[in-house]
Amino acid sequence: MASFKPSSFLPDPVEKASLLLGELCRQIQAMMYQKVLPNSPYDDKKSYKVKYMLEDIDELEDEREKAEAGKRWEALQNLSGRRENT
Repeated sequence: MASFKPSSFLPDPVEKASLLLGELCRQIQAMMYQKVLPNSPYDDKKSYKVKYMLEDIDELEDEREKAEAGKRWEALQNLSGRRENT
């Protein structure tokens, strides 16, 4: 009969850290999306990636809204020190 150690029921620390980091990244990207596109409907079950946010900015029909979203994205990039060739 196999013996069970109490530690075998605990999650691997590396796996747990990886899951937490993934969740943190998901939440940060969702907050970025909400900041850049505040008038867009938000669904907490949806994955908000930077790529999709940039596509959604390009698809805005109102040129003023598109320009404002672009400015918010630039400001957010400057604030975070993030630069991406797009």
